Amino acid sequence: MNKILFIPFNSREIAQFSFVVPELKKYQFEILSIALDREKQDLLREKDFYFKNIQDYKTFNAFEVLKQEKPDLIIIDFCIPILHSFIIAANHLNIPLLQIDGGVVTDYSELKKTSIFQKAFKIFRGLFRLFFSEAKRRNYLFYLFTFFADKGVSVSSFKTFVLNIIKFTSPLPEYINGLNIAVMGPFGRDAYIKMGVPPEKLFITGQPGFDIIWQRKFDKEYIIENLKIPKDKGIVVLATQPLAGYLWEKKDWENFVRVVIDAMDKFPKKQLVIKLHPDEKIEEYQKLLSKLKYEKAVICQNIDLYELLSASDLLLTVCSTVGLEAMLFDKPVITVNLTGKPDLFPYAESGAALGVYKEKDLVPTIKNALYNQEVGKKLAKARKKFIYEQAYIQDGKASERVANLILHLIGKKINKNSNKKNIEIEQ
Repeated sequence: MNKILFIPFNSREIAQFSFVVPELKKYQFEILSIALDREKQDLLREKDFYFKNIQDYKTFNAFEVLKQEKPDLIIIDFCIPILHSFIIAANHLNIPLLQIDGGVVTDYSELKKTSIFQKAFKIFRGLFRLFFSEAKRRNYLFYLFTFFADKGVSVSSFKTFVLNIIKFTSPLPEYINGLNIAVMGPFGRDAYIKMGVPPEKLFITGQPGFDIIWQRKFDKEYIIENLKIPKDKGIVVLATQPLAGYLWEKKDWENFVRVVIDAMDKFPKKQLVIKLHPDEKIEEYQKLLSKLKYEKAVICQNIDLYELLSASDLLLTVCSTVGLEAMLFDKPVITVNLTGKPDLFPYAESGAALGVYKEKDLVPTIKNALYNQEVGKKLAKARKKFIYEQAYIQDGKASERVANLILHLIGKKINKNSNKKNIEIEQ
């Protein structure tokens, strides 16, 4: 029996891989997950994954974990040091690695150009947090012990270690050689190549999490009753992102929310629903709306996103993957970027969404998106091309393609008598 080790970084990875699991079980795979913290434990338990806690291994060395579990393939991301540790060890032990992309991707090279002051601030902030967070300490201790187990202790390896730690202060992680990536569509593949990822490590599969859109029926009444929305009101969704302290200052975040709620005040027949990212805190939004003396918005976090998008009339966001998901439901999308900096993701540039860059333009843009039929037709036409470029073929079979990719990556270890399907992926 072949074994897959799944080490998730966030809730989206857990949700999307849960769709691939049934496909893998057709080939009698054993699937073991490792929970990096208590939040991951709860999410893995909710999706019926068998898992162990990272503390159970009584080590800070990824080599020891992998030698104990002996996986044939590891599903992993490369966002934080502890995940880098497992990638380093897997490369050394010749264990195939796969990241399943969970969201929209673009060339983030410009974001890595942070100042020396910003790097220093993040290093000192990180050191401060190490004193108060067991999970943070474990994150870096795993990297320290695994790195030197791989490279040995020397002046040269110590210099490389310090440089790598500095790289972790970048807003975005740096790709590690050896990692294969299942990308959603052709656009994402090209973006990764621009960022230096070898083309032979990139495979276009579509997004497994989107498969459910084509397998379920959605009920608007569920959302109306659950969120207590008046039945005579249409729904406008604001999909937020944890950008404050990351790409935004706190004042940028507050201004963004204020501009949106001020604009929505002009549309009394629409209900604003603020759908929070899983990594955000609902209390922070409640405090901000109280400060702004705005009581009309509904704030939610754990509501079924696809039920909400299905029931909505319009989506507002900065650059969230939810924009693409709204397009899968054939909903108009507006991206709001008031920073004066270029868009991170080409929603508006593609013509599939309307872009707003000045506060005064938001109200007329919402009017066009909701009521202008010509604008609606242009958006609908551009959406079709955009969806293919970003999310590939929408046939409900992305999970199957990812499973086939896994079979491909572990190659000779698959029983020759198994009914392995042809690999339906693109490179």
